[in-house]
Amino acid sequence: MKIPHMKKRIVYLFFSFTILLACEKKDIQLMEDPKEIAPPALRPVTNPVNDQIKGYYEAIPALYNRSSERFPAMIFIHGSGQFGNGKNDLPMLLQEGVTQLLDERKIPANFSVNGRSYSMIYFSPQFSSEFSLPALYQFVQFIKSSYRIDSTRLYIAGISRGAELACRYASVYPTSVAAVISMAGGIAPGSQELTAQSLAFNEVPIWAIHNTGDELIPASNSEKLLELIHQFNRTSPTLLTLLSPEGALNHDCWTRSTNPEFKVNNLNIYEWALQFQK
Repeated sequence: MKIPHMKKRIVYLFFSFTILLACEKKDIQLMEDPKEIAPPALRPVTNPVNDQIKGYYEAIPALYNRSSERFPAMIFIHGSGQFGNGKNDLPMLLQEGVTQLLDERKIPANFSVNGRSYSMIYFSPQFSSEFSLPALYQFVQFIKSSYRIDSTRLYIAGISRGAELACRYASVYPTSVAAVISMAGGIAPGSQELTAQSLAFNEVPIWAIHNTGDELIPASNSEKLLELIHQFNRTSPTLLTLLSPEGALNHDCWTRSTNPEFKVNNLNIYEWALQFQK
């Protein structure tokens, strides 16, 4: 049976219109779900959050404003040598660890973990004179209300005394922290048992990294903390990495360990953290 010429034309137009709609739908989907390519750009914020944190750095994904997505977040806590006023002292934070790498644009736009791609928001608060748990708590509440953060994927990394604060914070507020990276910190003798007990019972993942021969904060602070965690809960997710001595007083393990190319079990600290979710 032959189809009349007009009917052939109608069928042709119908299929052409269907293909056009499909292409437009695909284009719209691509616009709504942009792919991060550029590294997150670091920006100083000099508005006080509380008495101890009067400024911080933020690094948000380049396409943050083109989506409604909520992002994993990492807070990086400096050491005691970078206390400052949060304004003209803020650039001191650019000398160390994650904040330095963000400034140098060496943190990639995405990390691939378990077959999924993640972009993160990074925060580097500057403490004025002491590592205060209430101040950090207020800062966490502030960023949760001010940024589109996936609160089930909040990670805290710290170096030296900042790492000790990260561990203590996770032990006091275990339900709000998905994972901790402690570099040259751990917990000093005296409060190790209570901290370890909370981290163990709440199964807070912790990766402790330390230089052997550290003359400022001994590696035993990290070793003992993880040993106690395992005593309270053998299945609690922990990882201990001891590195060879490096830097002044053999203290600096973070220059190596914050580098995305530094990996243990084929994961860097960012990929390791992203495995975990509250």
